[in-house]
Amino acid sequence: MSSSLSQCDPNLRNWEWRWLQQRSTMGEIPVNTLSVASDPNGQIIASLPSGEVVEIQSGTVLLQLSPPPLKTLVSKDGSTLITLMNDGSLSVYSILDKRSSPINIGTNTTASNISAMAISDDGRYLVLAITPPLNPQDLSTLDANTQIVGFDTSLNTLFLDDRLLGRILDTNAAVDVSTNGTTIVSSIFGSVSIWRFGDVTDRRTVKLTTPSTVAVDSTGSMVAIASLGSGASDIKLLDIETLLPVENIPPIKHDRGIISVDFSPDTTKLASIDSNGILKISSLQGEDTLVDLTIEKEQDAIVQ
Repeated sequence: MSSSLSQCDPNLRNWEWRWLQQRSTMGEIPVNTLSVASDPNGQIIASLPSGEVVEIQSGTVLLQLSPPPLKTLVSKDGSTLITLMNDGSLSVYSILDKRSSPINIGTNTTASNISAMAISDDGRYLVLAITPPLNPQDLSTLDANTQIVGFDTSLNTLFLDDRLLGRILDTNAAVDVSTNGTTIVSSIFGSVSIWRFGDVTDRRTVKLTTPSTVAVDSTGSMVAIASLGSGASDIKLLDIETLLPVENIPPIKHDRGIISVDFSPDTTKLASIDSNGILKISSLQGEDTLVDLTIEKEQDAIVQ
């Protein structure tokens, strides 16, 4: 977020920019980061705007990238790093094996056209949403088509190349991919598209009101969908097989629109944060909400 704000034209930095800049400095991590993950040992791995990939607690530099990338993604298990450069090139680095050479992925597009990226928990699958940037002078960009491209980084092969009628939100929260390659994409115009791969390979669309953020669990069996907006918002949990609500899980509600949701790797918990800064960590096993707190600039919040 801090990196994206730094690219904003200074002439356009009004109160909204200052508010977002203040929010981007929250949290207990003492550095500005592009992407953060926690490895199986609980070590926090962070990709920094300077091009360094570090283990936060000890300060150990795991990778040094030059020139620094525009955007990065660290897989949830801390094993893999995806970098996006200004020229649109993508590279896959192994954080665990520093001697291995990065894998270069060709996209034939520019960095400004990549509106969202997602990486599977284990770093194997990478999904891109490619949409022309919004241009107030060109009304056709308001509903421009979105190309969805999926790569298997272990084989360096393309496993998905499809197109949606309409643009998704320009945020990584609008696309997600499971460990086994199931992909969910949210459209700003009221639908969620779901691709499945394996014994059944298909694409389905679910009509919903203003979906903005999605997450799929690591097995690809359940999807969480939430919406932005000024009013109350519920998180919808759907079974991938039937597209019906998942039973026996209490409703997860926020008083304001939800910015992002995500499953824990073992699918026992769901984290969600709304536009009021309310963070909830909810049990998916019928227990009461585990965490419900307000994130403010003056606070340090540690959730383990």
